[in-house]
Amino acid sequence: MVVRRVSVFHELRWQLTETVKETKSQGADVTFGLLFGWHAQDETICLACCTPDGFHYLPFSMSECIGSFCCAASSVTDENEVFQICEKVLMQNQVEESSQAVLLGVWLDSSNHTKIVCQSHSHWFGGNANYLEINFSESDTVLKDCIIVRAKGTFPLIFEFSETKEALTCSITAVVEKIISTFKTHKASFHLSKSLYLMEELAAVDKRTLSSISHMIEKEYGIVNGQDKMKKHSLIEKRPLSFNITIQATGQESLSDNSIYTPTIHFQRRCYKAVTVPLPVDVIAVLKQEMTLSEVKNTLEDKACDQLLLFKDCLQSFIEKTKIPVPAAYHVWPNTLSFPVTVVYPGNKEDTELVSYREKLHRALLLQLDRPQLRRQNSHRFSALENEISYLRNTHVGLWIPEDGHTQLVRGTYTYHHYMQDHMDDDGWGCAYRSLQTVVSWFRFQGYIDKPVPTHKEIQQALVEVGDKPSSFVGSRKWIGSQEVSICLNQLIGVTSKIMFVSSGAELANKGRELLEHFKIQGTPVMIGGGVLAHTILGINFNEVTGDIKFLILDPHYTGNENLSTIQNKGWCGWKGPEFWEKNSFYNLCLPQCPHEI
Repeated sequence: MVVRRVSVFHELRWQLTETVKETKSQGADVTFGLLFGWHAQDETICLACCTPDGFHYLPFSMSECIGSFCCAASSVTDENEVFQICEKVLMQNQVEESSQAVLLGVWLDSSNHTKIVCQSHSHWFGGNANYLEINFSESDTVLKDCIIVRAKGTFPLIFEFSETKEALTCSITAVVEKIISTFKTHKASFHLSKSLYLMEELAAVDKRTLSSISHMIEKEYGIVNGQDKMKKHSLIEKRPLSFNITIQATGQESLSDNSIYTPTIHFQRRCYKAVTVPLPVDVIAVLKQEMTLSEVKNTLEDKACDQLLLFKDCLQSFIEKTKIPVPAAYHVWPNTLSFPVTVVYPGNKEDTELVSYREKLHRALLLQLDRPQLRRQNSHRFSALENEISYLRNTHVGLWIPEDGHTQLVRGTYTYHHYMQDHMDDDGWGCAYRSLQTVVSWFRFQGYIDKPVPTHKEIQQALVEVGDKPSSFVGSRKWIGSQEVSICLNQLIGVTSKIMFVSSGAELANKGRELLEHFKIQGTPVMIGGGVLAHTILGINFNEVTGDIKFLILDPHYTGNENLSTIQNKGWCGWKGPEFWEKNSFYNLCLPQCPHEI
């Protein structure tokens, strides 16, 4: 047989490696689940993984399940045992048999190093175990040719209210299954524009692909400077192709149920309470551009059914006597994944009440358990909403990265705050305030808080409340430093910080390892103040051999418009050497610490 190459994304490799460590730290033996991806002509591409009950949240359908994995915490685990577990996972989840299915074994060897081995499903090869060649690749090499497709529609869930939870659960199940049957019997259609309806009878004969309807995408979103906005190199830069879900009331598919040919009346005379809950279905799928419209429709139907099942579980889990929660879907894009996922939360619960619920989601999607990644506040703003944001985000993206030495960057999203924004003239005194605002925005975007970024007055008021400043400080034009920034982070958003003191700018060149470790472990922006100036450090490049160091600086002293090109080309966000710092000034660095929570 031909030995296939299996391409595993670096993000997926990191995720599986962390899963092994987490499995060991929890005292468990193994963690297992399903692999999702695609089969190309000469290779199998692994995009995502999750536990068996986690695939409903992924933007991939079960038809894209290409194998299974097993993460073993023991260093003496036999390889055959690991692959046997993988085979059981495939069979228990009724994954379609395919000679291309792969089994991925991950475990710690005797030196505590992660070992990854891939094998074909031996049962499907007549008992022959075939080890496959593993290639680790960048996600953008594959996903740059993909499109995010989104479909939205609201369905009324009408059921009889009962005082007993068991009866209520049965009523909800019956009604949700009826809505699901609408998609399974192809009575739903997906509307993109005036000229495109994905209907069963039309999609089956329409041989066009997603890439072939690019002109419709242009019509949907317009063209800027003669270039299609959809033609981006990275998946995260692309606008989703948005459909509206409609239900066919006429046509062949609406008549598929023979029982409606004969009018039937069911009459039952009694009084009961009826409840109507709107189910706002909002699904996304990551699809290859060469997929046919029929395949697109089938995938959207599958994902709609998946989400309706999540709605049902949410309703049944969070009903409280007479309180019926309205579930809602949220699309989030964890920074450890190369694609977005969708989670469902009840409308009658705050994030603080859903910690155990989120922990289950984190485990299902194999996400870290020490930081929020799936909160409502983590909801991803697709690029179609960019014009709603008045501040530039992640201004360092697109800058060159030094090739010499090791580089660690801020991890996640932040907004750039600088002089003269918000109709506030703080030129000459507000740089530390602006740096603090950038740091707070990071915690907001990462889902740790849902509070807005504080104003200058709110920052000053916080310092007065803790007794650090007199009441006359509020409304003044007095500057603050790293210590005050640390106090405000604790007072305003409950974040603690480490303070690093250096006696001169020249001494900063000796802090490479410490700062590198900060960005590796914490990943938060660092506020630095010295003399009367403050800046934000977004990353470090450090060469352990030569001792050379570079700082990725975000400068809050900028007073211009939100022009990314100007900000990057003029050095307001860019790499600086040690000479950037004043040799004769002392500096304090505020290193915010991430709370361990989800």
